[in-house]
Amino acid sequence: MAITIKRIEAPVKVEGDVYEYSHSQATATMSKTLPLKKDFLGRKMRLLSVEVLISAAPTTSESFTVTLDSHLGASYDVVLFSNNPSLTSATSIVNIWDTPYDLHPLDELVVAYANTNTNTVGFRLLLRERF
Repeated sequence: MAITIKRIEAPVKVEGDVYEYSHSQATATMSKTLPLKKDFLGRKMRLLSVEVLISAAPTTSESFTVTLDSHLGASYDVVLFSNNPSLTSATSIVNIWDTPYDLHPLDELVVAYANTNTNTVGFRLLLRERF
């Protein structure tokens, strides 16, 4: 199943529109790359939040991650979010950054989860265009 991108217009143009990346799958090993350059045509974006839904509490210890794949190279890649849902039997996870994370237009985001238990896993990332 493909990743969907949905534009949510800002009611007041003090800040840019909000965009939603979403995807779900019911197979093992989720790894999705979100190419900001291609999807947002070089616009500057801010990462606001990540939401994860899992159909059943996982029993295998593995982390759901959102990683910045920096345009500057592997030395600058950084894990922005990591959560092991098996530690708390979590089926829903929400992370809202206190300060939105500024992304470079050439960066990519990589969302990954091993999903050994083959649960249905869905995620949603919210990004806002920055001026």
